[in-house]
Amino acid sequence: MKNCLVVFALGLGLVGCTRSDRAEVRRETRETAEETRARTAEAGRDANEKRREYQEKMHARLDKIDREMEEERVKAKGRKMNAKARQEYNEKMAELEDERKEARANWEQLKNATDDNWEKFKDGLDRTADKIENGWNRFVADLKD
Repeated sequence: MKNCLVVFALGLGLVGCTRSDRAEVRRETRETAEETRARTAEAGRDANEKRREYQEKMHARLDKIDREMEEERVKAKGRKMNAKARQEYNEKMAELEDERKEARANWEQLKNATDDNWEKFKDGLDRTADKIENGWNRFVADLKD
């Protein structure tokens, strides 16, 4: 509706204009439209770049946690633990593994999200990744004690 009023007002304004005035208004309108399209395209490229950078950083973060967990599993096989300590260790690793799976599932959702809604998945993935990373760091610190 607003656009119709603007076009109508422009049309009324052009009624008393000369042909060259109308041509100038049309040229300015085309230039403005082209500038708007260019800015929109640039904003889209910036958003895509931001998304790609985020995805790369999160992928590296999740891969690091995966590697560290696998390295710990290998070390634990050679570690001497009593039955109770082994059970506690296995329970905590299972809990961390569940969190890791949740983070990977959120990662897949983010990868498959549209350009319009990927940031919604980003927030959930950030929380999940922080949770597993913090849990992992506490677990490793407890092992060293």
